[in-house]
Amino acid sequence: MKALLAAGLVILVGATACGGGEGTAGGAKQDDGTVTLDWEMWAGSEEEKAQLDHVAQLVTQQHPNIRIKLRTAPFNAYFTKLQTEFAAGKQACVVSMQSLRLGAYADLLEPLTAPEGFAPASLDALKMDGKQLALPYDLSPMLLYYNKDAFAKAGVAEPKAGWTIADFEKAAKALSTGGKFGFGMSFSDLHTLSLLLSYNGARPVTDEVKLQMDSQPMVDAVTWYAGLGAGKSASVPAGSAEAGWGETQFINGNAMMAVDGSWNIGSTIKDAKFKVGIAPLPAGAPAGRRPTWPTPGSAWPRAARTRRRRSRRSPCSAARRPRPTSRARAAASPPGPSSSRSTRTSW
Repeated sequence: MKALLAAGLVILVGATACGGGEGTAGGAKQDDGTVTLDWEMWAGSEEEKAQLDHVAQLVTQQHPNIRIKLRTAPFNAYFTKLQTEFAAGKQACVVSMQSLRLGAYADLLEPLTAPEGFAPASLDALKMDGKQLALPYDLSPMLLYYNKDAFAKAGVAEPKAGWTIADFEKAAKALSTGGKFGFGMSFSDLHTLSLLLSYNGARPVTDEVKLQMDSQPMVDAVTWYAGLGAGKSASVPAGSAEAGWGETQFINGNAMMAVDGSWNIGSTIKDAKFKVGIAPLPAGAPAGRRPTWPTPGSAWPRAARTRRRRSRRSPCSAARRPRPTSRARAAASPPGPSSSRSTRTSW
């Protein structure tokens, strides 16, 4: 059968051939009717694993005949591990997946019937060819992190809801002094594209998923972004391999602002040697229209049945996959506040 996936929208999906019979790679069903389902998820620390174990225990509390066995790997190694397991037919029944990666696994997933209670937009984002391939697990908005101490020292008003691109530019210029910069630029997709979207609504692809990198809004937004570095208001990445440049420069105190995901709030506050502030991205859309920020997330898909003949039903089809409670979803937002710096990566 196909395995379940969780993603940035983090999603949970069902994967084909996730296991079956009395005890295969993805799960097992015992003679007493108890079902064990393997759940694959990334985790960057022991604290994060403890959060995920808590979620697994909540499932058993609500469904005593279901046991969840957690599998984890650091985020940077997670998808390599996932690909290896799928190739070997050893994937878990429940697999965590970033929504932006869902398309690459579409052929390995079993369509789901979405239960009530999910926001329609979050479900639509996880459909392909009209099929519900996954269910949402969490949403992680992109935010602007700023150095509260630096803002206070420079006498610059702190960012707040409703602040504009003009406010951002003014602050970045005022904070660029003494060999340090007001903003840390990034080559990571979400970190850069989210700010371009907020600047003027620029989008790299159309609703039909066709590239439009040469569209006028994209040209204008990229020109503006590059101008931050040319104007000495931002720290420019040393090379294309420096995907997390802006966030790292911010943590090290060399950039006073940076764009990063909400999943790194805890680790950023822990690692920084200054007071960290968090604000929405600056608004700059035409005619006062503020575009929606991209929100990476995760989801759960359901495993599809394998074509191999089996004498017994697979554990993934033998029991309904329980829908996580709101408490459970909040407890396992990946990567969560306890994530290590190794999870600081592009979605």
